[in-house]
Formats: sequence, C-alpha cells, structure tokens
Amino acid sequence: MSALERRRELSARSPRLRALAAAIAPKPSGMVTSMYRAFDGADHLLYLGIANAPRKRLVDHARWSDWAPHTERVAVEWFETRDAAEAAELAAITAERPLFNYAHADPWAASRLTALSVGVPIIEIAAAARENRSVTTQAARASTSSPAPSRTQWTWLLMSPE
Repeated sequence: MSALERRRELSARSPRLRALAAAIAPKPSGMVTSMYRAFDGADHLLYLGIANAPRKRLVDHARWSDWAPHTERVAVEWFETRDAAEAAELAAITAERPLFNYAHADPWAASRLTALSVGVPIIEIAAAARENRSVTTQAARASTSSPAPSRTQWTWLLMSPE
C-alpha cells in the first residue's frame, strides 16, 4: 500500500477525531501553544502532544496516526509560551505514559504502535504498558491477519524495543 493510500485509509477511518478537532474552542487571548490529550472510549490516554494550532495538528493525526480511529475524547490545555508547553508536555508524558508517544516515551511505544496496526486490542496494549513490557507474543500471533510480514517478523517487531 502506498503512503497516499495509507493516508486516505486512516483519514476515512478517523471521522470522530476530525469532528473533535473541529469542536476545539478558539485559541484564548494571550495564549500561544496548546497541549492536547487524545483518549479512547475506555479513557486510555492514547497520545499527548503540543501544537500552536491543535485543530490542524489533530487533523494531521487523523490522516497519519494508527491510534487516531480509536479517539473518543480530546482535552486541550493552553500555555502562554512554547517553552511552558514543552515543559508541561515532558512532565505529562513522563507521569501519564501515553500509549503511543515516541517523544520522551518508554522504549515500548514503537512496539505498541506496531501491535495496534496489526489489530491487537488496545486493552491488551494498555495492560502491557502498565506492566512496562511489550505486547505478548501470543497476542501478536493471534491477531496477525495481514499478509504482509510473516508472523515471525511481527513477533520480532512486537518484542523488540525501538
């Protein structure tokens, strides 16, 4: 599948995130940068990031991010400076451990994204994150229905940090 086809597929699967992005209130006066959090229906923190234009950034996620179709709620917090937002982002990622963040994240973030892309349920991914481990080999084998890489390759990707 080409990058363009992949982007179209994710975008078509993410109408909820697009609607949530459109519903974000305008930037408050005097504020520069936002920190946004994306949650699934079970209130798992999927992703946390900062942006000067959170609506646009979330629409970008709807096009490119495997976690985007699972988003049911978005929370936005505004900061007066980019530096303040960056400091808050680092503290929040460290404390809250979003499931799919690469920046400042634990080494299993990449394996969780891979697991999500092959259909491992978020509940299993969240359990692995709580235990600071990769997604289990059994879950990877049970959910690998994609004809692309072999099960052995998926298992390696799921069990290998970064």
